Amino acid sequence: RLLSSIISQANLRYLEFELRDDRLEKFSWPSQCMIRYLKIASCKGLNQFFTIFRGSPYLQTLMVYFDYFTIETVNLDSLPPSLPQLTSLTLENLDTTIDNVEIFLSIMSSLTYLKLIGDGHYLDGNRWEQFIQTNLFFLLKKKKKENI
Repeated sequence: RLLSSIISQANLRYLEFELRDDRLEKFSWPSQCMIRYLKIASCKGLNQFFTIFRGSPYLQTLMVYFDYFTIETVNLDSLPPSLPQLTSLTLENLDTTIDNVEIFLSIMSSLTYLKLIGDGHYLDGNRWEQFIQTNLFFLLKKKKKENI
């Protein structure tokens, strides 16, 4: 209850927290919060934090570290329709299929920054190129350093 009351504060914009994954499952995310930057350690899976998206209409930056992540099928009914405010996403220790990643990212067309770190099978460059061109057209390219 304490964490829920903290997150519900109208002036809270930045939050980093770590809970054991079993506690995050039991945690009730408020229906409306003003957080713009959220970093979560020890998340169990993609479906677990869709509730966070629905209750965070101002969330711009999300960083998630998956702890003991199990491969799961993304439940399309649990996806919010879109997340136009989210511009930066970092997912670490991600271990799922490229199909799940594509479904998940398809609601985040406003991303300008994306970082995926994990053990999934994501190395299909042609597929990524097509997906990015179709769905993530605001993604910024990192400039190469020039040798001087």
